[in-house]
Amino acid sequence: MKGIVAGPWTFAVFALGLSALAEAQDTWRDPSGRFSINFAASGWSEGGGAHGGYTLLLENRQFVEQSGRSRVCAVRQQRQPVAPASADQAALNVVTERLDARALEFIHLGAELTSLSHLHVKHVVVSDYTLTYNERWQRWRTFFLPGTDSPVRVDVGCILVMPISDAERESVSALVESLSFTSPELP
Repeated sequence: MKGIVAGPWTFAVFALGLSALAEAQDTWRDPSGRFSINFAASGWSEGGGAHGGYTLLLENRQFVEQSGRSRVCAVRQQRQPVAPASADQAALNVVTERLDARALEFIHLGAELTSLSHLHVKHVVVSDYTLTYNERWQRWRTFFLPGTDSPVRVDVGCILVMPISDAERESVSALVESLSFTSPELP
């Protein structure tokens, strides 16, 4: 009986395969392939089925067990006619840059905006902000992407019932800030 002969390259290929598998379990990619978030590195895991416009729901069981309070993160996508259907990413970046306290408080139905900045993540302008509402602290990143028949507003965010610990804030920040755009140029 002959044994399996494996050279050093066999182990390298195997290690690359394991690395890709680990990334697949840690990273969620938007079905369009245009962006992703790395949730496992900050202690989050998929929780329940997505519904009601939410593409992904996440939970951090450790924080829920420690605090006894809700800790939820999500990705929500919604078609929004903020620009013509033919608008390119540059035009949608202008729309995102114009998001102010009034617009974001309207989107989040009366929540109070506590911080807002506009960032460039690769080629996409992203609104990064925090809100409070009804004893809940929220951290969001909102941006617009071209869609087939209308632009799409994407919200990546977390909602935590207060009080919250520094570790929870850091975990939420790591999750929200892991937003990455995967294509060099969007259609």
